[in-house]
Amino acid sequence: MARLDASGGTVPRGRRVAATGGAEGIVAGLRGQSPGQRHHPLGRLPLFLRELEGRPPMPHYGVNGSGSSAGLDWLRDHDDPLPRPAAVPVVAETTAPPTARALARAVTSWTEGSNGRIEARTFAFAEPVGDVPAALAALDLDCLRGLGPRTGFFFAACPPAEVWDTLFRAASAGGAYSSGWYGAHGRLAAWESLGALSGADPWPFVEEIERRAAGAELYRFGAQSRWYFGESWDIGLAALTDGRRRLAVLAATDTD
Repeated sequence: MARLDASGGTVPRGRRVAATGGAEGIVAGLRGQSPGQRHHPLGRLPLFLRELEGRPPMPHYGVNGSGSSAGLDWLRDHDDPLPRPAAVPVVAETTAPPTARALARAVTSWTEGSNGRIEARTFAFAEPVGDVPAALAALDLDCLRGLGPRTGFFFAACPPAEVWDTLFRAASAGGAYSSGWYGAHGRLAAWESLGALSGADPWPFVEEIERRAAGAELYRFGAQSRWYFGESWDIGLAALTDGRRRLAVLAATDTD
């Protein structure tokens, strides 16, 4: 049985279920799918969950439905000041529209049909970055603008699995007023954003993104700035790659 998906194509039920990492017995049936179905965007996803994905939290819809927050609830317990802009290597912004779209893929629904805002940017440094928080402070990011010495700021290293989980929650459940991409397409969006953060080439397979993410320095950050709404839909992610000379930033916020 086929079903019209968000991209306008038809996807066999087997592909949709397998794309969320379930129904192992469906794999054999997928081997005979048509060439058109093999080239569907979901065809980039492995049929089984990667170890990095763990067991993705799936939202439940209905009277007793439930979802999971992708936000920065932990920020409320931190009031560290934003580091003073220190001497950092010469930097140039390198954000290209395709890269910005890929970075923002997991949170696109936060601005489509909701009240969100997104900052997705990349930067190239002339020399390796030493102090990452200081580099963030020096970039004049919209999400960190206007912070004072007593403004709450949070910054911490995190593993690829934690970054992917944050992106999947954001993509699958959506923002304050948007329904998100659900399971299979939410999974694809999470991988696409992780790939852009990690500096992978456009439209790579998951295995390449996983390899790039393993070699990246990944961080989560946030601030009690005017840019962030400070509710359940706040994200701040950064990735340092290419010999610590490339810094990618994804910040997003939404409100009801």
